[in-house]
Amino acid sequence: MLMKCPGYFLGVDGGGTKTEFALTDAAGNLLGRCVLPGSNPHDCGMDNTCRIFEQGFDTLCKDIPRSEVSLFVGVAGATDPTTDNALNSYLRSAGFAVFGYGGDFYNILSAGLGNEAGLIAIMGTGCVVFGQLPGRDGTLETQRTGGWGHLLDNGGSGWHIGRDALFAALAQHDGSGEATALKDAVEQKLGCTVPEAIPQIYSHDKSFVASFAPLVIGAAEDGDAVARHILEDNMKELARLLACGVRKLPQDRGYRAVLAGGLTRRADLLFPMLYRSLAACGITRQKLELCVLDTAPVYGALLKAGLVRTEQNAQVFLI
Repeated sequence: MLMKCPGYFLGVDGGGTKTEFALTDAAGNLLGRCVLPGSNPHDCGMDNTCRIFEQGFDTLCKDIPRSEVSLFVGVAGATDPTTDNALNSYLRSAGFAVFGYGGDFYNILSAGLGNEAGLIAIMGTGCVVFGQLPGRDGTLETQRTGGWGHLLDNGGSGWHIGRDALFAALAQHDGSGEATALKDAVEQKLGCTVPEAIPQIYSHDKSFVASFAPLVIGAAEDGDAVARHILEDNMKELARLLACGVRKLPQDRGYRAVLAGGLTRRADLLFPMLYRSLAACGITRQKLELCVLDTAPVYGALLKAGLVRTEQNAQVFLI
């Protein structure tokens, strides 16, 4: 467990798309904040991850000795042993007074739930659910449901929704699927037909496929049945993960599920679908209330670094 450092707190939220850094003093005053490229080591490599971290540390701590700073780094892809060992070695040599690190979900757990039992779900390029459960000794334990990567998961993510959009466009093209507004929308974004873009699609990373997800949302809002079916199917999978997660919690009361990630920007469209699918799984609103994370995940990293949560410092990081 991190000891509270009397001087400064530095939080890092590293994802596949961007990495955010924030520095406060012991009173919670924001001293600096910056955003750099994504730092998931599985996407960019551990050497690049460390370079991005070092650039952020240098930017915010240029006038402050690192020996007076308590640091927490929450970064996507930090859960396998190889990455864990490399991160530990790098951060141990970085010169901070105290440091901690873990997956980026720890930032969301801290910002969204604090010390409260409940669930979080990340609805971004990928999709995963984490539960925060009371442990036997009074501490909180974390349990994971899903989030095994785009090849092994079954839906609920921006990647899956974008992949489904590309599939729907191809299915209309070859006659195996229904007519859908997604075909024209996808081909307009690609600048060519989907078959012509196959080499381009396969040469890009997961975020490229996920970038087609907004087309599905737009088409669904315009009444396209195929697009709406794609969203309903993906919300069914997320509901399945949430239902599994809530059943791991003590069943004596209701809980909150705090959702974060790019797809939550359209909670107005997706949450009704999620609630219907949760009901089909036997999970009522009284058992699980959905809400969107209202503070930046980097605030959770600051709390993990030892910053004391106050209404004033939380306001600084409201989304």
